[in-house]
Amino acid sequence: MSLKMQGPVLGVLLISMGLALPVCAQSPAQTTSGGSSDTVVATVGDRTLRMSDIEKHWQQQDPASFERMRQQVYDVNRRVLDDLIGEVLLQNEAKKRNVTVEQLLAAETPKRLQPVTEDQIKDLYEQSRERTQGMTFDALRPAIVSYLEQQRPVEARKRYIEELRKASSDVAIRLDVPRTVIKVLPNDPITGPASASIEIVEFSDFQCPYCKRVAPVLKQVAAKYGDRVKLVWKDFPLPNHADARPAAEAALCANDQGKFWAYHDKLFDNQNELTAANLKAWAAQLGMNATTFNTCFDKGTHRQLVEQDQEEGSRYGVSSTPTVYINGRAIVGAMPLETYEAIIQEELARK
Repeated sequence: MSLKMQGPVLGVLLISMGLALPVCAQSPAQTTSGGSSDTVVATVGDRTLRMSDIEKHWQQQDPASFERMRQQVYDVNRRVLDDLIGEVLLQNEAKKRNVTVEQLLAAETPKRLQPVTEDQIKDLYEQSRERTQGMTFDALRPAIVSYLEQQRPVEARKRYIEELRKASSDVAIRLDVPRTVIKVLPNDPITGPASASIEIVEFSDFQCPYCKRVAPVLKQVAAKYGDRVKLVWKDFPLPNHADARPAAEAALCANDQGKFWAYHDKLFDNQNELTAANLKAWAAQLGMNATTFNTCFDKGTHRQLVEQDQEEGSRYGVSSTPTVYINGRAIVGAMPLETYEAIIQEELARK
């Protein structure tokens, strides 16, 4: 591989391994580390400062980085915990069969190997298109195929562990999950029953390509879980997306006429054409009262509501889009359906 190719290919692989979040961002992340909340970190005369003081002050001064770190710590702990659970399940199964773990995997992994498909290759390229520096699919295809081939035994092992986990009735996760209590406001566009046991709140931006990517995933979630799920939309137009704020205001005008979700789909389907003229034309196409809509949009009737969502999101630590909360549990970036299903199943199991 030439030096010229390494940068783009590295971007593809980082994204595929989950090390580069598929988000629209307005600021870089910051990280730090510390001990438990009771740990004494300093004394000033007769005043004792504890880790909890740092956390409280940090949350007040920079909620975005505080929430990012809290979520990152959980994600790492959960990833390691899942690996440990997998190791224990493999050891238990190997002991039951009177073989070593290596012998068990040698027997079971090949059965679960799946070929690399053209769809997988194309999907990985599309996910990383913005980081490929203009390189074509044909140019990157060999590197993508090579990476996916290397992942086949890894994925086969994961599939086997997941089978063991589903067959086991004595695996219970007790790791504390960070949750953010999101206030749902009267003007927030909502679909799904108020009594739903799963509340999904999305902070999003109509001009963000990753928000567009997650929209069909949330539709799949709603279709699969039906009345058990409620979707709540909150606007978080980023400053580098000039058309996002007008689009957000227009969508709330559509919400006044009971057409938010149809208009939401129209905006994402035409993400690169969010002109004022189009925003008005689409409202008429969707059967809204054009005069009412145009007056609402031209007067900036809902500008304050959009700003309110942004301020609210910033308090929660939102700094990029999409940021989605499932019962207060954050998902940052355009994650696949499987990510949502895993969290929703855990939440349903708690009810």
